Amino acid sequence: VSPTEVIPHICSKKQVAGDRNTRLPNADDTLNFYLIDCRPESIAREQGRFPKAINMSPEKLQDPEELQRLIDMFESLRGAVHICVMGEGFASFPVLYNHPLSKEEQKLLEDDISRTSSCALFFLKKGFPFVSLLRGGFAAAHAFLSRSGPSGLSPTDVLVDYDPDSSLFAQLETTRQEQERFKSASNREKTARAVQRIIDNSMTRLTMAEMRINSSAAGLSNPENVVKVKQSVSGLTKQMPSVSFGRTPPLFMSKKLAHIAEGSNKQKSATTNEDKKDK
Repeated sequence: VSPTEVIPHICSKKQVAGDRNTRLPNADDTLNFYLIDCRPESIAREQGRFPKAINMSPEKLQDPEELQRLIDMFESLRGAVHICVMGEGFASFPVLYNHPLSKEEQKLLEDDISRTSSCALFFLKKGFPFVSLLRGGFAAAHAFLSRSGPSGLSPTDVLVDYDPDSSLFAQLETTRQEQERFKSASNREKTARAVQRIIDNSMTRLTMAEMRINSSAAGLSNPENVVKVKQSVSGLTKQMPSVSFGRTPPLFMSKKLAHIAEGSNKQKSATTNEDKKDK
């Protein structure tokens, strides 16, 4: 099922006070979608959640008590709602963001497909006649809200536990928007943007280097830290082996000393023979 069909039915605008899940009126309310979020709970909390979606993460499906609670909750809805299972949506990355999947992302895609398939199969086995997968998963739902959200709602208006500064999908949307603007820009503007990006990256590196230098300087200005540095250097000096040949000099020195000793012995032998002749 496309996000354009499902999201307007389950969208709700967060309220500062009172009920956060006030539902927006729909033109056609005959089809009741029930969104099942089967992403891992940690991912859902990190990337954002739909307030009215029911979380059925792998952790919950492996918990017998939690699983029975979900079965009891859905029992009265059998045949009355259209179950829509939502995964992470890695498969939609190439289409939504022109982003080819890496080997690591391919593995994540396989895990995502396995989770959504298992969740959908769970409802089919329980006799639910209307079960579908949300095409493109959370990635497509987020893109729909960002580009053409119902009643002008954005992801920030709808999602909970959502931070645009840390959300992967928010960053992907920002990059896509920049690329779209970049396509229609003049060559002069493109060059200016490229130069500005280089300057920004360089300034970032310089700032980080300056922070490291200032941190080191601040540490050395503390007398206690200076004492610790001296103690560390002293300890390293004590651990270093002393440079002493002892009784086993290196091979090249052994050969040299042997050669000198041999010459000395020959000289002593010659002197002894001469003394014998004189006598």
